[in-house]
Amino acid sequence: MRKWMLTAGVLMLSVVLFSCGGDDKESYDTFTPTEANAAATDLNNQNAMDQALESMDDAFDFATPTVLASKVMSQSELQTMKKGENFQYNPSTGWWTYAYTYNSGSFWNANVQMKYRYTPRDGNGHATNTTDKTEYMYDYNVDADTSYNSGGYNISYSMNFKMLSDMVVTGMVAYNGGTGNLHLNGNHEYGYDYRVSAAGQSVKYIYSLKFKYLDVQLAPTGNYPASGTIQFTVKRDFNPEVQQLPNYTVTGTITFDGDNTATLTLGGQTFQLNLDTGDIIVG
Repeated sequence: MRKWMLTAGVLMLSVVLFSCGGDDKESYDTFTPTEANAAATDLNNQNAMDQALESMDDAFDFATPTVLASKVMSQSELQTMKKGENFQYNPSTGWWTYAYTYNSGSFWNANVQMKYRYTPRDGNGHATNTTDKTEYMYDYNVDADTSYNSGGYNISYSMNFKMLSDMVVTGMVAYNGGTGNLHLNGNHEYGYDYRVSAAGQSVKYIYSLKFKYLDVQLAPTGNYPASGTIQFTVKRDFNPEVQQLPNYTVTGTITFDGDNTATLTLGGQTFQLNLDTGDIIVG
């Protein structure tokens, strides 16, 4: 697990930059090299590709509670949760679930739910030496809605932030035995929807990232994915347009080959992605 566990305060400070939405039926843009460089730089400024890598790491973390932890885990919270200290087990379904709700009382509220399940598992829901599959789900939502009067102007503000993951990791027996790779498939979404109205004027910031993981593999001796692809869609819809960057809806891919870089396509242009930093290499 890398840097995904943000505090609510950071989310509120970041909301002026990003928002969430997206429509799978929209047409997709293609970029010239100059447009692609500008978009890639903007994505780097927002740590956008880190979302693809962090959600992948989270899924691998839950699938390998002892083997992979020394490679990718950077937060002790996950180690504590995987011991079952904060999760509740449902023996009828096999799911371990952690859920938390925070309500500020007047301005904003947050809901988080995290689930994982091992198959097969022992009678207490824990992984055994025959466990070959881990399912991992994460759902985080923050909502804010308020209005007030300042200097004689009525101001209204609304925001939604969400982060969703639904991952399946297989091949655990071979991986733990050093004879085969882990295989990751699933989906991850992240974004904001932020709107402000004041003095008859309104602005919106809608930003979303959607990732689809297609057989991303991790070898027993590797620190980086050995193969596999992540398909993604980025939607940027700011009104009025800001930072001199046009709005767009664009698709891309991340293709792994075992080292600390991956090939990234964005709107028809090709880059390299640094897997240690999450930055797209521009120029």
